[in-house]
Amino acid sequence: MWLRAYSLISGNDPPKPIIRPHFDPGLFRPSLFSYKVVRIIAKIIKILESTHLSPFSWDDKENTLTISESKVTPIYTAIFVSHYFPYFLYTLYQLYRAFYDETAHFKVMDVFWIALFTMGHYFSFEGVSNLHLKKDEMVALFRKMKMFDKFVKNFINLQGPEKDRFFRKCEFLGIIICRGNTIGAQILMLLAVLIYVNKPLAPQYITGIFPWKTSIFTKMIGLMIDTYTKSVNIGQNFFYQAWFLFCVSYVTMSISVLRTNATHISKRIAFYRCVFLLNELHNDCYTPTLLPVRFLFYGQYTIAAFAVLMRLRDAISLQEGCVLVQFVFSFTLSAFLYLHICGRVGHDSKMVAQDLCRDAWMMGKPEGKIWRKVTKSLKPFGVKINPIRRIGYRGMNDYFENLASMLTTVLVALPM
Repeated sequence: MWLRAYSLISGNDPPKPIIRPHFDPGLFRPSLFSYKVVRIIAKIIKILESTHLSPFSWDDKENTLTISESKVTPIYTAIFVSHYFPYFLYTLYQLYRAFYDETAHFKVMDVFWIALFTMGHYFSFEGVSNLHLKKDEMVALFRKMKMFDKFVKNFINLQGPEKDRFFRKCEFLGIIICRGNTIGAQILMLLAVLIYVNKPLAPQYITGIFPWKTSIFTKMIGLMIDTYTKSVNIGQNFFYQAWFLFCVSYVTMSISVLRTNATHISKRIAFYRCVFLLNELHNDCYTPTLLPVRFLFYGQYTIAAFAVLMRLRDAISLQEGCVLVQFVFSFTLSAFLYLHICGRVGHDSKMVAQDLCRDAWMMGKPEGKIWRKVTKSLKPFGVKINPIRRIGYRGMNDYFENLASMLTTVLVALPM
């Protein structure tokens, strides 16, 4: 069974497609790929597919993720992506005016939004582009995880209520990740629309340079453009966040299952290698700069929002203050979750590799000699922030230490 599991993950022996015309909840135990979780994922993918900007679609016949065959998706995507560059130049020009043009007279929050939009346009461009550049890798990873899930359920060394309780926790985690990010995206989309409605001629919006910019028609056109672009950008950002958390949680769950098992070392090594390959597939789902840019974005605007709240709160309204508080909370929480679960993958994989090595040394000859050589080849793995460096628990400490240091510097530099 474990040789087949390893071949499924490695891709050396591709399985024949399993056709399931419909879900039967009674056939599936609770897990990260339970009936409830997969049904939520299917709805999300279908909503994204309806925008004609997502490269994914949902195969109802096999109940799995697949690549969209739509002919208009590449055209719509090319048109949509082309708007980032002029928007980026416009906000960059407005940012220059904010600091060097004495006639601009921009308010504090105007400068904050201009800076946020400048970085946000590159942030969103990279996110939309990555979906299309890495679509094959993402579909392959989803299918492999779904195939491997049945082996995970049979491998866990728990029985009865304890086993059900463990997988129900996993199912609950999957539901929280999917629904939590969906609700978060909807709230942020609503806030983006309200911010525009409150001040449609703010310097961060390109409608400010339109002719007849004070007319109702121009404001409505601007509202439609801003609502559409912000919905796509916010939606893909939360999709990536949910994807990342879901995949890393699956790897973490698989390692936890392995640590509970006490079967023969050969089965545990095969399982370890399967999880290792899943982790490598997950690392291949991102361009080299995607994760570093996200951490840079979270760190910069956590500092900026906190500095405005602490030093310039008299220059902002109550509504703007609430938005900044939400930014500080969401950016800090996102960075913490990313770094914590990534650090746990690296730490737990190292502990499992050491346990396997110790068990091999406790075995007698000649079998023990063979397994000692095998365990020496097992390498700890983790989520890579770049092609050569993994994220560990130390990365979380370094991130928040640097964040606190830079925030202190900014607060000292700004007068009370």
